[in-house]
Amino acid sequence: MNTVIQGLPLNSIVNGDCLQVMRTWPEKSINCVVSSPPYWGLRKYIDDDDPAKRHEIGLESTPEEFIAKMVEVFREVKRILRDDGVIYVNLGDSYQNKQKMGMPHRVVLALQADGWIWRDEIVWFKPNPMPSSVTDRTTPSHEFIYMLTKKKRYWYDADAIKEPCVESNASRPRMGQGPNTQYNQKRGEATGIRFGGSKYGDSDDPKHATKSGNEYIDTGTRNNRSVWRIDDHNQLIQWLHENHPDIATEFSDIGKPDVWTVPTRAYSECHFATFPPDLITPCILAGCPQWVCSECGEPRSRIMEKSQYSPDVAANGERFVDESRGDKNRKLSGAEYNKTPKPQTTGWTRCKCNAPFRPGITCDPFMGSGTVAEVAIKNQRDYVGTELSTDYMKFNGERTQAAETGIPVKEARAGQMPLF
Repeated sequence: MNTVIQGLPLNSIVNGDCLQVMRTWPEKSINCVVSSPPYWGLRKYIDDDDPAKRHEIGLESTPEEFIAKMVEVFREVKRILRDDGVIYVNLGDSYQNKQKMGMPHRVVLALQADGWIWRDEIVWFKPNPMPSSVTDRTTPSHEFIYMLTKKKRYWYDADAIKEPCVESNASRPRMGQGPNTQYNQKRGEATGIRFGGSKYGDSDDPKHATKSGNEYIDTGTRNNRSVWRIDDHNQLIQWLHENHPDIATEFSDIGKPDVWTVPTRAYSECHFATFPPDLITPCILAGCPQWVCSECGEPRSRIMEKSQYSPDVAANGERFVDESRGDKNRKLSGAEYNKTPKPQTTGWTRCKCNAPFRPGITCDPFMGSGTVAEVAIKNQRDYVGTELSTDYMKFNGERTQAAETGIPVKEARAGQMPLF
């Protein structure tokens, strides 16, 4: 449902230049921004005869011009972002004259120099990158997602994206022996995994810049990838469970690591260079509050308390009295005695306004095919965005409608009506 709140066209995507559109929005109205700006020098999205061509970003003649445009765009993003808000910016790199241009690092350093606080660098590892034909470097299999904030203190829900630690090799996914397989985690069987798309090619030749990995044929060999995985943390947890089970439970949950393994996914109705929803979900869950005060806008935060201890009643084995938990008579096993209670969510904070709550707002100034809007809808957040291309407006409109109604785009085109 499209509504307007405080001059902001909620749950809609505005067709136009992101700078011009954002300048009409109220300041400090957005909770979280998740976006993937066009990469520099890789492809064009707007036809040459389109009046909007003059606003297209990514085709600047020099890296410096592109960086200056990014600083200008995100200066406006900073104006509309709440002081406790966060942004996630996905940036990929390109090659020119045999040189890797380092555009992600150049841009984030420029944003930092412009006043943004650079809080995190997340590596998006692609287990199904586009195969490479070059023989003098590794195959690009990662991109960067930068987390930046306006202030040193901001809203962030780490518990929403915590991951359980694995306890043994059996519970960990295993890579297959072949170049294009991975093991089914439950059955231990090798299953095929398709090479996905990428926003850039592996050749310096511009004609390869938009080729999808799915267009390649697996030749049985592959170049070494740019991300090398060493599961030191998993090995430590496994060793603790095998040798010190009494303390291993303390490590049952960890904060989400800064390397995210997410396969690339093509959106069949649009170009292949789209955000995978699984890449966007943790950004929105951690960076955009599900509920904020409808009057003052303050986000609700988790109230965390350690769970009440519940000893079991097993009779075998040596047992200890645990006076620290207020029970001087109940005897506990050694493992129970040393087990640390896990923090649990017992409630959510609320401000003093006593007003109703509304969903937090996620924004994407480069909405493209609409992945950020789709993920926001599925996770009960509001969204707002802009998109320069009129062609993509059709795609993201259908995609958000599918997320709201539950009817896939193809079925909606065929005329299926909502069930409810």
